Amino acid sequence: MKNILKDLKKIIPLKRIVYDERKIVYNYDASSLYGKNLLTCFPINVLEVSKILKYSSKHEIPLYVRGAGTGKSGGSIPLYNGIVLCTLLMNKIKEISFNERRIKVQAGVINNEIKKVLGKNFFYPPDPQSYEISTIGGNVATNAGGPNSLKYGTTKDYVLKIEFVTGTGDILKFGKETQKFVMGYNLKDFILSSEGTVGVITEVDLKFLPKKGEEIFYLTNSEFEKIKMIFESSLLPSKIELIDEKFLIGIDEDYERSEKILKKIFKNLKRLNEEEKKEIEKFRKERSVSIWKEKGGKISIDLCIPISKIEDFIDFCRNFENIYLYGHLGSGNLHTNILFNPKDFKEREKIWEIREEIIDYVIRIGGTASGEHGTGILYSKYLLKEIGKKGYEIQKKIKEIFDPKKILNRGKIFDKGKNFEKLKKIYFEGKREYANLCNLCGLCNRVCPLFEKYKREEISPRGFLFLYIMNKEKLIDKKYIDFCLKCKKCFKVCANGVPIEKIIENLR
Repeated sequence: MKNILKDLKKIIPLKRIVYDERKIVYNYDASSLYGKNLLTCFPINVLEVSKILKYSSKHEIPLYVRGAGTGKSGGSIPLYNGIVLCTLLMNKIKEISFNERRIKVQAGVINNEIKKVLGKNFFYPPDPQSYEISTIGGNVATNAGGPNSLKYGTTKDYVLKIEFVTGTGDILKFGKETQKFVMGYNLKDFILSSEGTVGVITEVDLKFLPKKGEEIFYLTNSEFEKIKMIFESSLLPSKIELIDEKFLIGIDEDYERSEKILKKIFKNLKRLNEEEKKEIEKFRKERSVSIWKEKGGKISIDLCIPISKIEDFIDFCRNFENIYLYGHLGSGNLHTNILFNPKDFKEREKIWEIREEIIDYVIRIGGTASGEHGTGILYSKYLLKEIGKKGYEIQKKIKEIFDPKKILNRGKIFDKGKNFEKLKKIYFEGKREYANLCNLCGLCNRVCPLFEKYKREEISPRGFLFLYIMNKEKLIDKKYIDFCLKCKKCFKVCANGVPIEKIIENLR
């Protein structure tokens, strides 16, 4: 450890390396799983990333890329006591060209910062649930989507060019800044969804679009057979979401024609006013986090199903108790939640069997286990089944070209579920008073002035909470607790109602 720290200090300043016990706050993501890291470093440019990777490759030290830690499949969780490379300080917007409708950003730029800087007349469509805190590098690495994917596509549809660093430290650029590019193989899209297993994304050129208009929301009863009628009518809503057995339908152009068509399809159609619209949007964003407290625990599956098979899938889920579905119905991406009581041992054993049955069924009907959260740790068991033996072996060989020493995100995607089997017991670990509802989603970090200023997990509400959960509050630097503005924003945005301000007051 001393030698590694001594060597890395020659690449980046010591103040950008977390090597003491506080490094444990870089072990988790929003999957609620966590691993173990050797140290965490914060490069600020591609040259520093290259040097760190060359060092890791030379000494065969596993390296794990982390953005804001909002992933839900364990994709950034460190294993095998590796180095965590955090991109949050690589947060420069380097160029905006409105005549080309193109923006160049470093990997650590937050998705929402792009939305803000584009102003009222343009927008960047990809909108994962975590867009207010997740990094573009993470979005690209998992090909993140969201409600807008129905009409506007996912991250892959907006990436023009990617700069990244391979496992050997080589700096490569795939794609072009042009709107069209067909020279050679399309390796740019290969980097999309690679989840840090073949390289570290450092910079991305993205295209953006002119805004169509303000979105109008409609709410109606969930009549699944009528989803097909929407598409058969030639109407293309901006989104169709499933929330609490209701459809939320968004329209962002041609309002009069769209409303007439919707009224023909649905008997009970309600247009939402601005206040109702804000309320339902807030509810939709928080639903993932809040539903699990109904029984004290949940596991989620990020399924995507062919539209024609949605009714079959809904019927199949009725075979089980405590299944809650929500998500991007228009693109078939239904987040399937199995609720359980973590204190009931029989329930705890049963949920994994239910999860297995549901995923097997979805793959059989032509769907996928993970629609937008990546393979990571949670879904690696199903990759071979989804892509076949030959496809699996080809992908492993491609990884070896970019990462011959197998240092990048070691233990992910190709481990056939072994690491998940080791870590899944974490779902049932007890938590201390006040923190029992925390599932490390990171919503609190997005509004915290401390995190905004320092971009460090150990100086954030979620970091404070994790240290408290792990009974490690002695590791919290008192001066940062004292810097807390007592604004209570973190408490107000917490969908589970974790009394974060009470914990911080106790830590004072």
